[in-house]
Amino acid sequence: MKDLYQDLLRYYRFMAGKIPNEEFFLDAVKETVSSEDLRVFFLLPFTGYILERKLLQKAKRAGLSREEFHERAERLVQQGMIMRYTKPEGRAYERGNIVYMSEQQVRMKEDTPRRRAFAEFMDAVIEGNIDSVPNRTPYYRVLPVEAALDEAAPQVEVKLDQPVSDPRRALPLDIVSEMVKAEPLVAVAECYCRRARKIVGKDCGHPLETCLAFNELAETLLEAGLARRLDHVEALQILRDCEAAGLVHFVDNAEGCIRSLCNCCSCSCVLFSVIKRGGENAGGPSRFVIRYNGEYFPELAECAQLCPTGALSCNGKLSINHQKCIGCGLCANRCRELGHAAVLRLVPRGKYPRIFKSNEALWKHIALESVAGMIANRFKKKKK
Repeated sequence: MKDLYQDLLRYYRFMAGKIPNEEFFLDAVKETVSSEDLRVFFLLPFTGYILERKLLQKAKRAGLSREEFHERAERLVQQGMIMRYTKPEGRAYERGNIVYMSEQQVRMKEDTPRRRAFAEFMDAVIEGNIDSVPNRTPYYRVLPVEAALDEAAPQVEVKLDQPVSDPRRALPLDIVSEMVKAEPLVAVAECYCRRARKIVGKDCGHPLETCLAFNELAETLLEAGLARRLDHVEALQILRDCEAAGLVHFVDNAEGCIRSLCNCCSCSCVLFSVIKRGGENAGGPSRFVIRYNGEYFPELAECAQLCPTGALSCNGKLSINHQKCIGCGLCANRCRELGHAAVLRLVPRGKYPRIFKSNEALWKHIALESVAGMIANRFKKKKK
C-alpha cells in the first residue's frame, strides 16, 4: 500500500525545498491527519482549485462515499491541509502548501508538542535554515504608507511594468485603503511568523492580530475558526495601528481580488528575513523609492531609525542605500508628521517586479519558474 505520508513529504519538498528536522516534522503531520484523510488531499489538483461536484466524482471513483468524503475533507480544512471556499460556479477545494498548513497549526490555541513542531519549522524558515524555492517572481509586494503618498494630484492610468511619471499620481494598486474597501469579505488572523517565534521563545513584542485575509482565504480561515470577520472600518484601523507600530504592508503581487495583506516586522517575519539575506523571490518593493532633498533637522534621525531594511542611516548627515529601500514610506510619513514633508519623499522607482493581473496568474507563473529552476539545479548537480 502506498505511503501517503511520504508522498506528502515529496509534494512539500517540491513546493518548498528541503524540510529541516524532517522526521520530527513527519511525526507532527501523522498526529494531525490520518493516512485515510490524505486520500482526499491527493484527489485535489497539484495547483489551483477543483469544484466540489467534480471532486465528488473523483472521490466516488476512488471508493469514497459522499459522507466519507465530507468527513475527511472537513478534517483537512480544520487542520489547514486544504482550503475550501466559494467560487461563482460553486464550492471549491485547493491544496494548502507546507507553509500554509504550518501557519494554521501555529495559530491553534491549544499548546501541544505538535504545535511546537510546526512552530519550529516556521522558525527554521524565518532563520533561513531551509532551501529556497527557485522562483524569481516575488509572492508579495510592498504597499507604501498611504499618507506618504500625495493624494492631492489626480490619478492617471499607467501600464503595469512601466514607471509612474509622478508618485502623487498613485494608482488603486498602490493605495492600501482602496484595496481593502474593494473586497467583500475581510478577516483578521494572528501573524503566524510572530506567533511561531513566540512559541519557540523569540517573541519580538510586536502585535499579533495583524494578518488580513480576504475572500477565499478569509472564508477558509473563518470556517476553521482561525480568524475573525471584520468590517472595513476595523480593517483600516488595524492597518493604521500597524503603521504606527512600524510594520510594513505586504500584499499579494497581483491586481484584482486579493487574498492576503500581511503587516510585517523586520525582526520576526519571513518576508523580511528573505529580503535581508538578499533574496528577491519573496517580497518585492513598492513602485516607489525614497528621495532626500538634502535638508537636515535634528529629528531626521527618528525617520531614519524607522527603516526596516537599514537603507537609511543618520549621524549628523543622512545617507541612503537605494538598493535596500523597499519603498514602504515609513520614514517619509514620519517626516510629514514632524512638519518636514518635503525632506523625504516617495518618487517613482525606475524598475520594479512585474505585478500580475490575478492571483491565479501569479501562482501559475511561480510554479513554472520553480519547476524550471529545480530542473536546472538538478542538471548542474549532475554536471558536477
